[in-house]
Amino acid sequence: MKKMSRIIFFIVSCILLVSCQKNEPPIVADEYYVKYEIATNSMYKVSKVRVELMTEKGYELKFVTKDWEGVFGPFKEGATVKMKVDCVETQDYVISNTDFHGRISVCKNNTPFVLKAEKQSNGSPLIMVYKLGS
Repeated sequence: MKKMSRIIFFIVSCILLVSCQKNEPPIVADEYYVKYEIATNSMYKVSKVRVELMTEKGYELKFVTKDWEGVFGPFKEGATVKMKVDCVETQDYVISNTDFHGRISVCKNNTPFVLKAEKQSNGSPLIMVYKLGS
C-alpha cells in the first residue's frame, strides 16, 4: 500500500508539473536587411564603380553603375556591415575629380528602411561601416 501511494504521488506530481509549464512562443531572433546606396559625381565620364560590401554571404566585389542601390540580408543583430566605393578608372585625374555619396539604411523585422549612416568622399574612396542593432 505504501508503495502504491508513492507511485500515485509521483504520477500526480508529474501531471501537475507538466500542466504548470507556460506555453510561451519561442523567441525569434531579429532579422536585419541592409540597403546600400551610392551616387557618383565626376567631371569625367564614369560609367562603372567598384563596390566592396558585406552581404549575407560575406564580402562581395561588384562593378556597378555610378548610381546604384542594393538590398542584402538577412543579417543577425550585432553584425557589422561595410561598404567601400572606388573608381574603376585608374587615372589620377579621374579619381581626384570624382565624388562619392553613400548611404546605409536598415530594416528590422519587416519595418520600413531607416537611414543609419551617410557619408561623402571627395577625390578618394568612400568607406562606410555600421554595426547592426546600435
